[in-house]
Amino acid sequence: MASRGLVVAGLTSGSGKTTVTLGLLRAMRRAGIGVNAAKSGPDYIDAAFLAAGAYATAALTVFLGWPASLAMLVAVAFSAMAAAVVGFFAVRLTGVFFIMITLAIGQMFYAFFFKSREFGGDDGHFKVMYAGSDRIETTSSGTTLDGDVTFTGDSYNVVWDKSDNALEFGDNAKAVFGAGDDLQIYHTGSNSIIEDVG
Repeated sequence: MASRGLVVAGLTSGSGKTTVTLGLLRAMRRAGIGVNAAKSGPDYIDAAFLAAGAYATAALTVFLGWPASLAMLVAVAFSAMAAAVVGFFAVRLTGVFFIMITLAIGQMFYAFFFKSREFGGDDGHFKVMYAGSDRIETTSSGTTLDGDVTFTGDSYNVVWDKSDNALEFGDNAKAVFGAGDDLQIYHTGSNSIIEDVG
């Protein structure tokens, strides 16, 4: 009689795979069925495939401007393809060799994304877009704001006007210098004031 196999899988940790497996093993043994159980391998590389999908989503949305829903679908396919390629080689190995190759490939993914300047490396990458254009972007070297920027005060505002290349202070908004507010420059609406109280 040919031996048959059964795989018990779940989408997440804690989803009950072990409980279901133990229940099935007990039921089959009570029925007199000879059965052997085995885990399908360590989870050292799982994070690499999750990262591949996550970074693919980031690349498609941030760099190419794709809609998030479409980017996530493509990212899942990309992650599955990466898993298939790695699996093609990994399943040919057993024991400690299987463990080592999955650990090594997982570390390769980690090292690539950790060092990648395009994705911000270990500092990560953040970008806000509006109408298909970058507005706020953070990288390992700092933050870039594109467009007009308004700093809203309790009573008065200051605006960086991109088209004028000017930092514009509203009436009574002050430019203050010195730890003790020693120098203050502002416009009241009718008069320009420079106060030196240092």
